[in-house]
Amino acid sequence: RDLGLGPGDLATLSLWQALLQAVASPFWGVLADRGVVSRPTLLAAGCAGWGVVTVMLGVAESFGPMVALRALNGAMLACLRPICNGIVPDITRETNRGKTYGLIMMSMDLGAMVGGIAVTPASTRQIWGTSGWRVSFVIVGILSMILGAVV
Repeated sequence: RDLGLGPGDLATLSLWQALLQAVASPFWGVLADRGVVSRPTLLAAGCAGWGVVTVMLGVAESFGPMVALRALNGAMLACLRPICNGIVPDITRETNRGKTYGLIMMSMDLGAMVGGIAVTPASTRQIWGTSGWRVSFVIVGILSMILGAVV
């Protein structure tokens, strides 16, 4: 509400994030498969980058920068699936790969679901004197940076 964005604006933000996520996924996969950088390092960089961009989204003051940041956010998020899919064969036996892939996808979907359940109600409230959606973006961004450091 504090930026005065309507449903069309929110759809534009989602569009740019999804578009760049789709375009960037193969890029991350090629980097990982060619061994330019190790998969864990790429995953850490992707998570940390995603976190930084998410924090920046939380403090953005106008629609234009938000579009660019959401696009960049999508490009950083794009690292997750191809790199995780490449790490699984590196660390699991062939007989356990299906289960491992299933657990990874379940974790991603549960994270999205829990995030949506927690963040949606907070987004329209004031938290610590700030719009709840901003606080949520900053918290998620910080958690993503921590995840990048742990990987």
